[in-house]
Amino acid sequence: MHRFFASARREDTLLLDAEDVHHALKVLRLQQGDAVTCYFDGCAYLCHISALHPQEGIMAIDRELPSAEPRIQITLFQGIPKSDKMDMIVQKAVELGCIRIVPVVMQRCVTRVDSGYEKKRERYLKIAREACKQSGRSRMVTVDSPISLGDITRYLPLDALLVPWENATAQGPLHFVQSHPDCRSLGILIGPEGGIDESEMEALTALGALPLTLGPRILRTETAGLACISALMALYAEMEVSSR
Repeated sequence: MHRFFASARREDTLLLDAEDVHHALKVLRLQQGDAVTCYFDGCAYLCHISALHPQEGIMAIDRELPSAEPRIQITLFQGIPKSDKMDMIVQKAVELGCIRIVPVVMQRCVTRVDSGYEKKRERYLKIAREACKQSGRSRMVTVDSPISLGDITRYLPLDALLVPWENATAQGPLHFVQSHPDCRSLGILIGPEGGIDESEMEALTALGALPLTLGPRILRTETAGLACISALMALYAEMEVSSR
C-alpha cells in the first residue's frame, strides 16, 4: 500500500502537500477511492482518497493503525564520513528506528564542512523521508546541520550517551542493557574513518559518556552505528512482535 506523510489534518481528513499530490497523480496514477496509509503527528492511519486534483489531495481517515515507532528513542551522532557514506547511514539508521541523526565535526574527519554542506543536508532529509515511508515510520526523522563535538551538550540530558570505541573493554550492548533496563532516550556517537582521538574521548567521558565495545572486530564508521542501533533495538525488545 502506498504511504504518505500528510501536511495537515482537517477534522477526519488528512491533506497532502503539492509534491505528494503530484507523485500520487502523475507517478502512482492513484484515483479517488484508492486505499493509502497516511502519517500525521506521529500517528498512522488507513485512509482512502476522497479527492485528488493538481491543487489538492484529501485523504479520508478510515481508522488509526498501530504505531511502528520504537519506545526507545535513539539519536545517532555521526562523525562526518567521506564520500557518499552518509547517504547509506541516514537511510539505514531511519529504517532501524533512529529518531534523529546529527553529523558531528571531529578531529579525524576528512570531509570539510562549508556553506555547500546544506545542499547535502537537503539530500539527507529527502533520503530520511523516503526511508520513513518505506519502513512504515509514523514520525519524520530529522537530520540536523553539522555540530562540533562540544555542541553535543545541546542535546543533553539523555538517559545515556554511548560511544562505541575500539579501545573500550568495560561493557558491550548486552551488559549495558542489563544494567540500564529502563532507558528511553539514548545517544550513540560514532567516530569518522580515522576513529575517535584520545582527547575527544576524554572530553566525552567528562560529559558522562560511556565507552562501549562492539566486540573484537574493528567496524567501519558506516557499519558501527548501524550495528549498535540494531543490537540495542533487539536487546530492548523493539524487534519483537508487539500489540502496540
